[in-house]
Amino acid sequence: MLPEVTVILECKYTWTVDGHLQIERLYKPVVAEALGKPAVGIVVCKRLEAEMRGVSIVGDLKMAISLAVAGHRPVFHWLGKATVSLPSPRYVEEAMCAA
Repeated sequence: MLPEVTVILECKYTWTVDGHLQIERLYKPVVAEALGKPAVGIVVCKRLEAEMRGVSIVGDLKMAISLAVAGHRPVFHWLGKATVSLPSPRYVEEAMCAA
């Protein structure tokens, strides 16, 4: 959870559109209401599919957050080989201002 926006990560081994639908229809509204601030969602997956329309695939969590804040459906393609750390709250604030 970050100061101005809550980032929801939906982890799937293989990408499916259902991950985005769960975020948009269930998690975002509940989390935003409970915490009283906007929420954005990112699907994190290891395997991609051949037909992935309407999503932005990135290999960087910061970029995924920027895309989510801007209203896109980001997919953070994580291969499981590197440690992922959350960006600073300041980075998220700047992304919110830029959106």
